[in-house]
Amino acid sequence: MATMNKGLITGIVFATASLLVGCSAAKPMRIEVSSPAATAFRAKYTFGQDTGTIATEAKSHGGASLEFPAQDGSVEVSKERPAEELQVRVFEGAKTVVDVKSPAGEKGLRASRTRGHWSTEKLD
Repeated sequence: MATMNKGLITGIVFATASLLVGCSAAKPMRIEVSSPAATAFRAKYTFGQDTGTIATEAKSHGGASLEFPAQDGSVEVSKERPAEELQVRVFEGAKTVVDVKSPAGEKGLRASRTRGHWSTEKLD
């Protein structure tokens, strides 16, 4: 039942993102955070007019995800316990544009999109 609800919510979010984008060429953007173990993290994001902070837990299957119309901005993902690892993937439409891990011992990472190009850096 939870999987079905998650799929329904994801579908609604994608439909909403598609309506927000309208007829432009921009594709929906999805940021997924996952981890081999349940890892608590905080994600601070700014993409266009969308800004906020989410504190949750990443898991190995499904993880946590944020969805926006594709636009420039950044997301900073910091781990509650730096000894754990996280993986961050960013998709524009069906295309993977970022796939990076924050290994054990690192605080986290930042993924930024400027003029349509992505870059990543580790957090100090």
